[in-house]
Amino acid sequence: MCELVTKSVAQEQQEQKIETHTAVERIAGFTIVAIAVAALAVLVATAVYAQGQDKDKYSLKSRFPTSGDTRTGRWSLPPGPRKYSR
Repeated sequence: MCELVTKSVAQEQQEQKIETHTAVERIAGFTIVAIAVAALAVLVATAVYAQGQDKDKYSLKSRFPTSGDTRTGRWSLPPGPRKYSR
């Protein structure tokens, strides 16, 4: 009878260890998923923020003032250097 009680207590402790271990694994898995989702959210937010910044950074800009009509496609070049006569 004493052995039966001892085995029962040992089995109960083993079951508690297994349940605790399973709960810890579940929490650890949830934590890893939560960290991955947060990191992905930060990357997406950074990309969206960067797209809104300085849109003209890589646009082609002329050093000379130009005049023209973008609707018709007719453009004129800036005047060349002036020649002065004496």
